Amino acid sequence: MNNHFKTVMTVAFFSLCANLFAATPNFKFTGKTVDELLPSGWIVQSRDTGDMNKDGVKDLLLTLQDTLSEPDPQCRTFYVAVCWGSKEGIYSLFGVYSFGSGCELALEDEAFPADGPYRKTSELYASINSTGSMRIFIRTQFWLASHQLIETTNLFRFQNGDFYLIGSEHYQYGTSGGSAGYGYGSSKNYLTGKMYEYDVEQYQKKKGKWGVMEKAPLTSLESIVKK
Repeated sequence: MNNHFKTVMTVAFFSLCANLFAATPNFKFTGKTVDELLPSGWIVQSRDTGDMNKDGVKDLLLTLQDTLSEPDPQCRTFYVAVCWGSKEGIYSLFGVYSFGSGCELALEDEAFPADGPYRKTSELYASINSTGSMRIFIRTQFWLASHQLIETTNLFRFQNGDFYLIGSEHYQYGTSGGSAGYGYGSSKNYLTGKMYEYDVEQYQKKKGKWGVMEKAPLTSLESIVKK
């Protein structure tokens, strides 16, 4: 798979769907520094290095936002850029993924309509874990009469020319009328087919139960884009 641009939208409860990224940003495909790769007006929210494609060289993973297309920081689109490293010290751009804007991520729950008077914030950070997998962490919070927090982590492993979803974590709790936090969470391993679900009371995770998911091939980002 050659250098290309893809779009991944995060939807309710953080299942994934996507469409092809139409307006290709003016990224450079090779460069020795982040500044050489990024178009004007783009800012780096976070960066991490690690060997994602298992070639023995550290790669570069960036969380980005475009400041020129959206003046409101909360409504700027979150992008994640994957850049392969080389022994010569030159990075080559593999792909740029769009995970939607902060406003879009914060409006995926039907309980919070787009014209609601509540206050909301969203964060997205990409990192590389100790085994070289790409970790996408999203946190969304709402405030009105109550406080709602939703956190999700999706783990992608690079193999066979693409990134594949191998695991996910979901955590959600809320407060209302001064009551303590309540909610639920889950952990899914798509390699083993096992999942763990639990409740949250008083901000504490309660003992949960293990389950087995229906067997299915790992989902690739490339197949998500083609849907």
